[in-house]
Amino acid sequence: MPEQPLGGDAPVASNFLFEVDGVEIGAFREVSGLQAMRSLLACHPDLDAVFCNTDVLAIGALFACIGRGIPVPEGFGIAGFNDFDYMEAAEPSLSSVRTHRWRCGNAAMRAVREMLGGAPLAEPVVDLGFDIMQRRSTDRTGCAGPAAHAAQAGQGIDITS
Repeated sequence: MPEQPLGGDAPVASNFLFEVDGVEIGAFREVSGLQAMRSLLACHPDLDAVFCNTDVLAIGALFACIGRGIPVPEGFGIAGFNDFDYMEAAEPSLSSVRTHRWRCGNAAMRAVREMLGGAPLAEPVVDLGFDIMQRRSTDRTGCAGPAAHAAQAGQGIDITS
């Protein structure tokens, strides 16, 4: 996937796994997350966590860890972005940033309708908030067992207020 310039020389790549010393680029597919995770682990064997810019890649990263016998979260932490339904259903459940996709679509359509009606764009930037859905894949405390996690399933931290 080609890099896009972002002012000056800073590159931006879509669909990547981010790690302190490296970036892996892949398509928006689970197998891409699996391959990128394998590559990161080969290049950085002491890596102990990854944040994926989409849940699709995060589930692939989980598959890579399972395939290599790396325990999640005890040996490796994984978090994604978007909070698709399967993040809660995965074993272990995967932490994610919940975006409010319905609110986003609704706000976009309202703005388009207003602009098509001749009105100026009222707000060029609209903050719709997000929630951090902390689940088992990033719990390294060892204090909360499966029953405690089951009780917390679906509970996020609302940082929008």
